[in-house]
Amino acid sequence: MAVIKPSTKRVLMISWYTYPCNRAAAHRASQFAKYLPRFGWEPVLLTVEWTRENCGTAFDPSLDDGGSSVNALRVPYRSRRTLFRHLQPVISLLLSYRAPLLVYKEMLRAATRAHKLAPFHVLWATYLPGIDFQLASNLARRLRVPWVADFRDIGCIFEGPVRNRLR
Repeated sequence: MAVIKPSTKRVLMISWYTYPCNRAAAHRASQFAKYLPRFGWEPVLLTVEWTRENCGTAFDPSLDDGGSSVNALRVPYRSRRTLFRHLQPVISLLLSYRAPLLVYKEMLRAATRAHKLAPFHVLWATYLPGIDFQLASNLARRLRVPWVADFRDIGCIFEGPVRNRLR
């Protein structure tokens, strides 16, 4: 009996942290992207280009496979210490999630270009940081594609004063 391979659908996976940045969020996104093709999905990872300079001690080059197993759109990122340090408080007021404005705009552009070449069927964004959700919501409206919010740890949402009130 022949195995019928389901038609491949494309998913844009939006995750701020991915390999070679060694954080819990990076493992989740990278492993999802690794195994989704087994279920008929072609993942395209939209993320930041992590380097030793912008990732610090969390940078682990042994985690990076050279990008051969996962198609990734990596947007250059310079840490806040070097890019518009004096403007960051103003930019943080404009964006809900304190992400560098230039990185956010470049991620929008990269995703839009990729969608024009080969459309995505769904967007998947993982939480924390919230810029992933903000980006997915914006892209979903622009591209007219549904998006999925992946809450890794619901407890991380309730930080600071809100968390203290819930105790």
